[in-house]
Amino acid sequence: YHMKNAPAALEALGRAYEEAEDIVTPFAELGKDMRTLASRALRESGIPAGWLETVRRKASAFAKFQSAMVSEHTRRRGASLSAREHEVLSDLCRGLSRAEIAAKQSLSVNTVNSVTANVFHKLGAGNTADAIRIAAEEGFI
Repeated sequence: YHMKNAPAALEALGRAYEEAEDIVTPFAELGKDMRTLASRALRESGIPAGWLETVRRKASAFAKFQSAMVSEHTRRRGASLSAREHEVLSDLCRGLSRAEIAAKQSLSVNTVNSVTANVFHKLGAGNTADAIRIAAEEGFI
């Protein structure tokens, strides 16, 4: 499915279901990719919906767990921000919108969004308020 061959992925998932019967864990551990495939299979396959819902729910939970672990590891390792990331973070702390930051720094809004996403990832933040809190705690601002 990740290789953009949905019919083959759905067929393989159907065969795997027939072999696995009630086993869910190996599928759930595929995380985000399995969540996406299971969602599509719910609409387009004959695989039992109950099993697919369980796989999708557990894969989603596993993906969130993986993301949290990566974020925590990054924070513990000590994220270092580039000069641009620090400047964007400082402007976010001042309450500037992304469009205002783009204009101020002569960047595109897409670049500001990309830099902001990098800052969130490095800090393990889920949103702007979280990033500002973490940055304050870590001494970045």
